[in-house]
Amino acid sequence: MQRINVSLPSLASVTDFCKARELRLSTIFQTAWGLVLRSYTGTEEVSFGYTTDSIHLLPCNLTLVRETSLKHALDSVEAGFTRDSNHIKCSLVDLEHALGLQEAGLFNTIVSCQNGSSHISSPEVNGVTTQVNRSETSIDDGDRDRKASSSRNMIEIDIKISKESISMQLIYKPSALSDGSAANVASALEMAIRCILDYTDLPVGEQNLFSPHHQRQVDKWNQSRPESINMTLHGAISARARIQLDAPAVHAWDEKWTYREVDELSTALAMHLVNLGVGVGMKIPLLFERSGWWVIALLAVSKAGAAFVRIISNSLKSLHRIYIHGGAPLHRRIRSRGKIARL
Repeated sequence: MQRINVSLPSLASVTDFCKARELRLSTIFQTAWGLVLRSYTGTEEVSFGYTTDSIHLLPCNLTLVRETSLKHALDSVEAGFTRDSNHIKCSLVDLEHALGLQEAGLFNTIVSCQNGSSHISSPEVNGVTTQVNRSETSIDDGDRDRKASSSRNMIEIDIKISKESISMQLIYKPSALSDGSAANVASALEMAIRCILDYTDLPVGEQNLFSPHHQRQVDKWNQSRPESINMTLHGAISARARIQLDAPAVHAWDEKWTYREVDELSTALAMHLVNLGVGVGMKIPLLFERSGWWVIALLAVSKAGAAFVRIISNSLKSLHRIYIHGGAPLHRRIRSRGKIARL
């Protein structure tokens, strides 16, 4: 296993934040890791294991919808701990054995938050620290859960807390994550923690995990820029299709197409859009779940001479703003969208 240090704000700033909002310290780190997983997986529902102070490994399931405020996400994690602590004596390792999941396990990432004091204590809330003395059996079982899970996790976020300091390391398997990728994940985690401390009232979808480290990496990649060509996006793809007709072009969860198929499908849809009245200067909203058809649709709109606008929310208000900015009557656009939606 390899380790990367994760830079953290001062212990005072983190504890002051928790006191003001009556949160556990581990709530911040669980929420931050949830934001990172959401960013990397592209899903709003994420799950991972967590353990605090050698108690049994517990599940953390987060739903991080784009419009949800970060404050609500923090409160959900806090409430989850209160609920799950009723099951502290239930070993997830024993549950995995019962389900026959010894090799795969229930999680591939965990967050471990350990207090360095001799007693296991909950974080201060309103300046009061509650000491909890668990039996040696409970502590031993918690360590057993953690060690068993650590041996198969892709990533473990290891936090050590003392009265004077706080430290965090990202522990990862080189077989599952390259050193460069691990550094990127660690940098995103740093940004997620800063977002929680500085932008709690903003919604999840507006949290930016793109760090200066990521920017330097992008700049390095772009040092040698390819020669500019005067060609449209769909024209470039059509040109590539003529060179390698049967080469794979799209490999999505729902569809697989060659360059020939992508070109033919997008051209057929473009002709249909033109027949519906789509033309140069129009803005066509595209509302899709993650799908290979997103590629076909945006190429078709481009081939029809229009501009595509990606819609990330299916609310009518979002569509209303686009129609107004598009400069055409709302009722006319909605009827056209209804026809296109039935393709």
